[in-house]
Amino acid sequence: MDEIIESMVLGFALAMDACAVSLVCGTQLGRIAPKRVLSMALPFGIAQMLMPIIGWFFGGFIQSWVQAIDHWIAFAILCILGIKFIVDAQKAEECPLLRQSIWLIASSALATSIDALVVGFSFALLERPILLTATIIGVITAILTALALVLGKRLGEKYGPRLHILGGITLICIGLHILYSHIFI
Repeated sequence: MDEIIESMVLGFALAMDACAVSLVCGTQLGRIAPKRVLSMALPFGIAQMLMPIIGWFFGGFIQSWVQAIDHWIAFAILCILGIKFIVDAQKAEECPLLRQSIWLIASSALATSIDALVVGFSFALLERPILLTATIIGVITAILTALALVLGKRLGEKYGPRLHILGGITLICIGLHILYSHIFI
């Protein structure tokens, strides 16, 4: 039972980056359709589920290599998305991820799940099983991402483009925080 509770807490913590991206996209959502919600929630959940498994599988083999560049990758992708959101807010365009761009959705899902890869490495080093934990992390991420998209839609209706700009700034700040925490802490 402790493993399930620990996995759920870990799932909530790891899902926060994906939720931030989803919330920002939700502010620009034209209408809420199940297909659109699933098109974001599933890839983010699947990425959060697969990354710990991949990390566990490779264990210490590539841990030092990934840790050397993971923060730069996440920083670059989140900053590019943040800038794009700010620019699109000026044009009143829809969130680029909601245009069903497979590359953007996949890269965003991977950027927000790099920390889950490191969790997988840690589990391998501790010789702990990963499948149950990874599944719980993925399910929680998918659910929270869907909820954040819907919440973002509601907030976007109320606050409009100002919230899009704030969302873009938030993504840039998350990227800067990731970079800062890896370099200086």
